[in-house]
Amino acid sequence: MRRIGYAAHIPDGEGYIMSLKHSLDALQSLLASQLPCPVISGRPEQSLGLYLFPWHIHQPTQLRAIGASESTHRPCSLSVVLLPKADSVVTSLDLLDQAMAAIQAQPVQTTVDGNVHILLDTWSAETMMQFFTAAGLPLQCALACELRLS
Repeated sequence: MRRIGYAAHIPDGEGYIMSLKHSLDALQSLLASQLPCPVISGRPEQSLGLYLFPWHIHQPTQLRAIGASESTHRPCSLSVVLLPKADSVVTSLDLLDQAMAAIQAQPVQTTVDGNVHILLDTWSAETMMQFFTAAGLPLQCALACELRLS
């Protein structure tokens, strides 16, 4: 496995990585077309906008033993946290509300690898604390979603 970013673990296999990248690109394109601010993949920085922070890759347990030659066909999903960086809490909440509405209106996006289903996710307080602690980010309002390639 290779470690990418701060917490997302991506198994080796070029096709596998491209599927995840295309899934993230689909979410970014959807939100960029609907929101009045930049939509940026990665760790939140100084620029204002909505950041898509890939957090965790879920791979079905029964498929973990499949050989590398079949890695491009393994189903998986990617957890992504949407983190607004705005000039006020009200603006941050508005961005999250707009992002949620865009996802609910178009939960399936098409990529070169197939369809990506964007599912809003509900996190417990414990999961949120684990995320923000591990990522080294201050606690803030956020929206979690899961990207499933089919």
